[in-house]
Amino acid sequence: LVVTLVFGPVFIPWLRKLKFGQEIREEGPKWHQKKSGTPTMGGIMFIVAMAIAILVTTVIFAMNGNFNTTYARCIVLFVISLGFGVIGFVDDYIKVVKKRNLGLTAPQKFIMQVVLAAIYIAVLYFIGELDTAIKIPFTSIVVVGVVNAVNLTDGLDGLASSITTIVGIFFMLVSYIVFKEYGVTVFSAALIGGLIGFLWYNKYPAKVFMGDTGSLFLGASVALMAIDLKMP
Repeated sequence: LVVTLVFGPVFIPWLRKLKFGQEIREEGPKWHQKKSGTPTMGGIMFIVAMAIAILVTTVIFAMNGNFNTTYARCIVLFVISLGFGVIGFVDDYIKVVKKRNLGLTAPQKFIMQVVLAAIYIAVLYFIGELDTAIKIPFTSIVVVGVVNAVNLTDGLDGLASSITTIVGIFFMLVSYIVFKEYGVTVFSAALIGGLIGFLWYNKYPAKVFMGDTGSLFLGASVALMAIDLKMP
């Protein structure tokens, strides 16, 4: 939370300087046009904050001799979610720098998302965390569906970030109290802190948008936490 709050006043003006502003489609309502030029790619703010929080926590656990596979899965969650964030970053970059409002094509995004989701499922399978007791048909597609659902939610100031904060609180409590999966607890707590800090700048009237960089990262975070906790 603190990292995001401190990062904002430096990062947002930098995005403005680079002219990384959101393009608004002409077919939308007239009042929506005033949002044109608002900096996007703001998801980088809470992604960086999460990376720092997870790194610091991992170091603390390691120094105390408490680091194990449970916390290693926290890093896996972040790395795969970051992969989805990178897809979003490329999409945002094409929109704001190349001035192509549609960004990546739908097939391009879909294929890359399915590949990343499949990698995560394969990792779970090979480390023995995915067995026949988990009945989630076409799990890779489920991940892609949730990722894009969150992406579509990101249409109003503060909407995706506030909703995902609530979802993050749920996963933090359930992973800690019910499942005792402390790696997911650390991941979700870092997610909550980053998003609350981001909301300070993303609430109406938004000073920055998370862009697909942030929304795809958030969607992946939600989907992967659910699968990690075996919650079909």
